[in-house]
Amino acid sequence: MSTTAVNNDLVAAYSATNYHVLSDDGFFVLKIGQRSHELAHRFVLTDRSGATFITAENPFSQTVTAEENAANQVLTS
Repeated sequence: MSTTAVNNDLVAAYSATNYHVLSDDGFFVLKIGQRSHELAHRFVLTDRSGATFITAENPFSQTVTAEENAANQVLTS
């Protein structure tokens, strides 16, 4: 893994997390370090070669309520 200012326990927690991605036809899961066939398929459909996954949930890795997380999310395209 690359050098980072983020502590190893937090990097391990991020790596163990399932990142749920909402799409027009449901949702799929992204995992750090694992190829996503669903995402690759969407790249083909949209003529894209890359993407960035950003979430506003639990800012600075501090757990907040579901309501606070929902308020932090803004959908953009």
